[in-house]
Amino acid sequence: RTPVTSSTYSKNGLRLLSSSDRTLVLCNVIGDVVHQITTSAVIQKAMLSATSRYALVILADRTMGLYDAVTGSSVTKLSGHTGRIRCCDMTARSRLVISSSDDSTLRVWESETGRCIATLPHGVFCASSSAYTAVASCA
Repeated sequence: RTPVTSSTYSKNGLRLLSSSDRTLVLCNVIGDVVHQITTSAVIQKAMLSATSRYALVILADRTMGLYDAVTGSSVTKLSGHTGRIRCCDMTARSRLVISSSDDSTLRVWESETGRCIATLPHGVFCASSSAYTAVASCA
């Protein structure tokens, strides 16, 4: 058995997301597994978007994975950080993802494409209140 590394409820309280090693599990409120997803690397943290449409995971290989929580399919992989990713979040409508890393940067990504649209050095941003109104959830 592997330890559970992350768990969270959806904002509406109807879904539960948990992670262990390379496995992401999405359940409904009565415990039925809706999706079980295997990731490319060990999961450090997992979260659901505000709309519960997406699951966003921080992976040990310095990348993030975005998954469709409705279908269970991979949407995109976000890569570019050179240090361990510590925090991530999504805007309210899930259009943008923010992340911060041990490489002393905050990156802003387009959710659907995985394209990094901004890289800000430490000191230019505040991790608890970014310009993109997403509050970072730190691992």
